[in-house]
Amino acid sequence: MRTDSKRLNFARAARLLALLLGAAAAAPMASAQDFGQLGLPLLFRVESKELVTAACLGVRGKEYRSAALPGPASKGLELAVYKVLSALQSDDKSALNGLLASDEPGGSAAGVQSQVDAYRSQFKALKPLRLTYAFEFDDVQMAWVELQPSGGGKPFAAAFAFKRRPDGQLGFLPQRPMSIPSQLIQQWYLSSVGPGQAQQAQLCSAATLNSLPYKLSLGASPSDAVSALHMQGASALTAKKPGVNEEVGALIARMTQSGQQGKFELLRPFVSEASWARMQSYRDSPDDQAFLKGLSQLSLRFVWDLGPVAVAYVQRDGGGVNSMFFSKERDGWRLVNVGLVNASTRLFERKELAMAAADEHPFAHFEKKPGL
Repeated sequence: MRTDSKRLNFARAARLLALLLGAAAAAPMASAQDFGQLGLPLLFRVESKELVTAACLGVRGKEYRSAALPGPASKGLELAVYKVLSALQSDDKSALNGLLASDEPGGSAAGVQSQVDAYRSQFKALKPLRLTYAFEFDDVQMAWVELQPSGGGKPFAAAFAFKRRPDGQLGFLPQRPMSIPSQLIQQWYLSSVGPGQAQQAQLCSAATLNSLPYKLSLGASPSDAVSALHMQGASALTAKKPGVNEEVGALIARMTQSGQQGKFELLRPFVSEASWARMQSYRDSPDDQAFLKGLSQLSLRFVWDLGPVAVAYVQRDGGGVNSMFFSKERDGWRLVNVGLVNASTRLFERKELAMAAADEHPFAHFEKKPGL
C-alpha cells in the first residue's frame, strides 16, 4: 500500500509538472545556430476532437537524436538548459533565480516565484533523461526535455522556455509563453502524431511546405517570418473551381436560403450534432430571428482548405467579415464549433485575418511569390 501510494504521488507529480511547463556524460550537441526549418502538421480542434490538417506550421527548430543531456561544455540553448536542470536537481533556489529572464512576460514577481517553487517541488520526484526537440519563435527559444518519474512510470516531455536577456544570456521563463507559435508547437508535440505519443513524430516535408501557396507570418511583427502557417486556400471572388471552395460555398448558399425562409429547423442538415445542441439556445429567443437574418445576408469571400477542416470567411451585407468552421463528414461538410472558442478558432478569428479577408483581393498579400 505504501509503495502504491508513492507511485501514485510520483505519477501525480509528473502530471502536475507537465501542466506547469505546458504541458550521463554529455555528447557533443547542436547549438541554436544549427536550427533549421521544421514543418509541423497543424492540429485543429473540432468540437471535442483534434484533427490533423493539411496545413503546416513552419518554424525554426531541431530534433535531437542523441540520448545524452547537455553538459557544462555546451553552448547557447543547450547550456541554458543544463544550468536550469542542474539548479533544479540540486534544489538551489538562489542559482535558479539567477538564471531567470529579467522581464517575465505577463507575470508578477510573486507569480514567477510561485512557479519557481513549483518547479523545485516537482523536480524532487523527477530525473531528466534527454533533450528531444528545440524551437525558436519570436524572441523565445524552447527546449523539450524528457523526464522520468523517480518512482517509475512512463517518461514524459515538458517544455523549458528561454528569452534573451540584456546581458546576452538566455534567461529562463518559468511561466510558459502563450503566443500562438508556442501553443501550436505544444498542441503538435502532445498530440497523437507528435513525439509525446507517437513513436515516430509526423512532420511536414520541405516539399510540402513549398507546395502550399499561402504563408501567414505568426511572428511578433509582420516582417518576422521565423514562424509561419503554410496553407492551401482560394478566393470565392474569382472563377469557381471544383473543390472545397465550391463545396463549402454551396453549403453556405443553402444555409443562407434557410435563413431567408426564417425557419430555424431548416438549418439542421447543415450543422454538426454538438453545434446544433448549442444552437438551441437561440431558438424561441429574441436572438432567433436576428441569427436567421444574419445567415440570410452572407456572401463568401475566401476558404482555407485544411483537408478535413475548412475555414470560410463570410461578409454580411454592409457589415464586417466573420469566420465559419466546417468539418468533412462521411456524407458531406457540416458547420462546426458554433459558439465554441478554443485555440483553433482564435487562430483564424484574429483581426488581421478578418481584415485580409475583407480586402478587394482576399489574402493576396499572403500568397507566396516564386522562389519564396
